[in-house]
Amino acid sequence: MENVWKPYWCSIPRTGFPNCELSDDLAVNDEEKHLQGKWKKITTAKCTVGYPDEIEFFERPRVLAKNGPGQSFIWWDAGSYEVTGPTEVTISIATDEKVPYPFSIAGDILSFVDRDGCEFQYR
Repeated sequence: MENVWKPYWCSIPRTGFPNCELSDDLAVNDEEKHLQGKWKKITTAKCTVGYPDEIEFFERPRVLAKNGPGQSFIWWDAGSYEVTGPTEVTISIATDEKVPYPFSIAGDILSFVDRDGCEFQYR
């Protein structure tokens, strides 16, 4: 059985108290919860130069990345993501294309493989 975290969605009318309810539309599965947070790239292979030095996955499926020293263009900048399976995440890249990436989390290491076969990790 998959554990699903359901956040409250609240609206605050001009008069009265906040109206809050559980939202299935914003449900986050275990894979998304583990992916959330700040990550720093630990792989230095040449094929990783286009991937950000730092990346943060937010609860509401948004991603924000920072380039490192000497990086001019990075594929992941700011956009959305969606965990589409237990080992796959689709990330909107700099061209707004939504690209699927195999990923895994082992301990505190987050690993990705891009469509060219480049494997890289974040901690």
